[in-house]
Amino acid sequence: MGIDRGGVTGRFTWPVRRRTPPGPEGTAEDIAVQDLAEREAAEQRLPPPEPEPLIEPPRFNLAAFRLAGLGFALVLALALALVRLFDGGPPSVADLREQAGVDTWTELAVGVKDDQPGTASRNSSGQWSGFDIDIAYMIAEDLGFRRSEVKFYSIESEDRPRMQATAPNGDRVPVKLVIASFSITESRIKAGVGFSAPYLYTEQ
Repeated sequence: MGIDRGGVTGRFTWPVRRRTPPGPEGTAEDIAVQDLAEREAAEQRLPPPEPEPLIEPPRFNLAAFRLAGLGFALVLALALALVRLFDGGPPSVADLREQAGVDTWTELAVGVKDDQPGTASRNSSGQWSGFDIDIAYMIAEDLGFRRSEVKFYSIESEDRPRMQATAPNGDRVPVKLVIASFSITESRIKAGVGFSAPYLYTEQ
């Protein structure tokens, strides 16, 4: 069928809607503008798409590496300490005796005072008695000496640091141990005198 297009009628002419004056529905342009506005309004009502997470390249954590290194060092130090403790350990009594040469001594020569009753004294028959004498016998027993192997010699105050005593016949005798009233002072320690722990406290 044909439609009149400005007086031209044809069989193959396309149907074209004529423009109508603006009415309640409006023109095609108005409808297109309205559709576009509705679409934009709908898009504005939709929540914006969430941003894609940024993928950071893997980082080398230096703090973790340092902490791991410190932990390894502590474990290694502890392992070495345990090996040294259980493998070598502190010196035994036999080791200390060997270092001091005690096993080669045939007797224990001890320098003591001979004129301090109650502490150390010798009577007219040559018998020794007193607190220092008892201490000497206790130490001798711990070192493996019999009482008969302990020999006492008189020692003067000035001879205590030199560990030189006097035999009954007047000869000078070197002693292995001095057990006598001997104040522990800084000057004597600096001079090289080796003291044990104090075993007796006295007043002047």
